[in-house]
Amino acid sequence: MTDDLELLRHYAEQHSPEAFAELVQRHCGFVYHAALRQLSGDDHAARDVTQRVFNDLARKAAQVSLQSSVVGWLHTATRFAAGQVRRTEARRRERELAAHALEPAAAGAGAHADWEKLRPVIDDAIGTLNERDREAVLMRFFEDRPFAEIGDRFFTSEDAARVRVNRALEKLQSALAQRGITSTATALALALEGQAGLAAPAGLANTVTSGALAGAAGGPFAAWSFMVNVKFVAGLAGVIALLAIGTVVHQRGQLSVLKATAADAQHEVDELRARLQQAQAKIEAEGKRAQAADEDNARLIEAMGRMAALNRQDATATSKTAAVTEEEVDRRHRHARELAANGRHAEALQEYLWCFDDGMTRFPRFYGTRTSYLLAELGELADQYPPAREALRARRDAAAVRMRGNPAEATAVPEWVALNEVLGDGAQSLALFDELPPTDPRRQALGARLVGTFVEQKRYAEAIEVNDYARQRGMLELSISTLPQVPAGEQREAIRRTIVQGSAAGIEALAGAGEAQQARELAWRLLEFDSSETTRRLLQEHATRAGVPELISGLATTSAAPTR
Repeated sequence: MTDDLELLRHYAEQHSPEAFAELVQRHCGFVYHAALRQLSGDDHAARDVTQRVFNDLARKAAQVSLQSSVVGWLHTATRFAAGQVRRTEARRRERELAAHALEPAAAGAGAHADWEKLRPVIDDAIGTLNERDREAVLMRFFEDRPFAEIGDRFFTSEDAARVRVNRALEKLQSALAQRGITSTATALALALEGQAGLAAPAGLANTVTSGALAGAAGGPFAAWSFMVNVKFVAGLAGVIALLAIGTVVHQRGQLSVLKATAADAQHEVDELRARLQQAQAKIEAEGKRAQAADEDNARLIEAMGRMAALNRQDATATSKTAAVTEEEVDRRHRHARELAANGRHAEALQEYLWCFDDGMTRFPRFYGTRTSYLLAELGELADQYPPAREALRARRDAAAVRMRGNPAEATAVPEWVALNEVLGDGAQSLALFDELPPTDPRRQALGARLVGTFVEQKRYAEAIEVNDYARQRGMLELSISTLPQVPAGEQREAIRRTIVQGSAAGIEALAGAGEAQQARELAWRLLEFDSSETTRRLLQEHATRAGVPELISGLATTSAAPTR
């Protein structure tokens, strides 16, 4: 089956009505029912919102085709369009015009009753999730995609995709609790399961397709041409009369609405202007730092090389004197994974905790593994075996005591942040970063672990504050140089993916903060390391999120590095 983005690109480039019609057929039911949920079951308004959304898709096809997901864009566009309808309806009521009756609450209990409570607020709650979590929920519950396909979308395994969906459900559960709806993640999943594949009303997809294509082809006159082509000629005189009468009535009713809308628009413009001025001030401050980037880059790479040599010496000395060897740590880590896969959860937890508390703390080679892959595996175990979650919380609390008790205790910071992340409490880490003054040494250590969060939230200035171009280039060079030391196999491939994904996020931060040339240089170096189509596509997604879709245009692994 042709991919959604390929269909949209085909329509944008070749103006293929068949490609657009296929997109509408696939997603018309999804958009209509999302609108219906947010508009209290108002069928007429939901149809109108569906038409608007696909009209926008037809007009913006070229732009949307650069997005990472068509369904994600459609959900966001539906929320905005439904919100406009609700605001217009509220103003209409204030002006004492006739109000539409809301759909009565259906009687019943169990899952149906839960869905009746969820329906008006679920889409707004989904909108609070970050981009990747939102897409995972939409793919799983509203498109009925298997976990294997979700994993392919996020360049990860089927099991990791299942974990991402479960954690996204927990976040969605918290967002709903703030809206007064409490339930377990399991109950929430059951309530959502019935939303996949809901069909649009009969004929709506064809109507929407025709209207959107006509509008995209030439505005209202094109739509009129379409009506003529489908044999509306016979009623031409009647239609003209109705349009004339309807225009007068409509204009009177809309005049006050337009005034209110203009006032709202001016307020939004003022807010955007203030935010733009703040962003410009941050960019100018960061620009002063960029002047020394080249010199810092050379010094950092040299220092990283010396650090790597010292780490290798330390690892050799430790392995000679310690009773535990690196091979023993590797063996017990693999054994823990095997026990977990076979359902022997208690034994797996014991092995994992030995690796975390003792084994991996002895050797520098395992420092990154300990707070990334090992904790991710523990998080997956905790989803099935609650004592594992309690063990993670206990270690998170211990790290917090060490970190808060001594501001100079930088080693506890990455451990605390990583544990927060696996427990789904990343907001705690971000809140502490925002609280600490710039001079606090923990702020830098916190920020270094929160770069991914900053990029997800498009807080690009903070991202490059703690991870500027020189530091990113140095870490990339060090990672590339040390990767061959990792035995070929699953672990090396996982590390390679981590290098690519981390660098791509850093490139987005640089581009989003206005450092397009530095972002382009780093992208060239990453493509020199990994020139696969997957990596190039990932870079394009990040560049588009940063608002610089042309960033990697023309970059090739055989070309010379971009010059300043």
